[in-house]
Amino acid sequence: MNSLARGSGITETRYASARLRVHAGQGTLSTWSLGQRSKGFSGLTIRSSRARFAVSDRPSRIARAGLTQALGFVDTDIATPKGIRFLAVPFGLLFVAGGLLALLTVTGAIPGEMPRTWYAQVFSITASVTFALAGIGFVFFGFGMKKTAVTIGALALLFFVIAFNWIAFGPGERNFTRTITFNGTVSRATAVSEFEGRAVFGGFALLLDLMVVGGLVKGIRSKT
Repeated sequence: MNSLARGSGITETRYASARLRVHAGQGTLSTWSLGQRSKGFSGLTIRSSRARFAVSDRPSRIARAGLTQALGFVDTDIATPKGIRFLAVPFGLLFVAGGLLALLTVTGAIPGEMPRTWYAQVFSITASVTFALAGIGFVFFGFGMKKTAVTIGALALLFFVIAFNWIAFGPGERNFTRTITFNGTVSRATAVSEFEGRAVFGGFALLLDLMVVGGLVKGIRSKT
């Protein structure tokens, strides 16, 4: 069963989970995925995946592997199939085009439906930048520039975290509805209070914040 939450400026958000397993000298980092569809652009999805590593690996490598996998990239010692890299370029360009189109629309640079309030516009701009950066990361990955792709992907993830925090803790009115689905069939859709909606988004926002802070701490420790 999937629980879908809807709020102002956002039409759908899906959640999953994250966990870390260590067994017999090997570890598996399962990264949870978030996807959202916002009014004005096609969609944004960070898919769940797994990164395997040796327990003796440096924390920075583990953190980098987790971030890379969370962004949908492959960063292992195994060569990436050429077919995946080939598809990453047009797929990334599609993301970039969608993000830039949404950004130009919400800022009024091109005609289109703009957010009604400034706080909704802030969210739309943040989500658009996330979309565009993710696409740029895919393009660099497709050309084999994995380190650059990870750096840009980290920026995309940062803007994604900012967008989630803005929904949960930013100013302005929020309107949320809860839709329960089972096997793709909508069983019930009900309105929820702003407090409850912010609480749900706030919980995931804080989880994302902890992941970012944890990654920074591990990165700093690995350099000392």
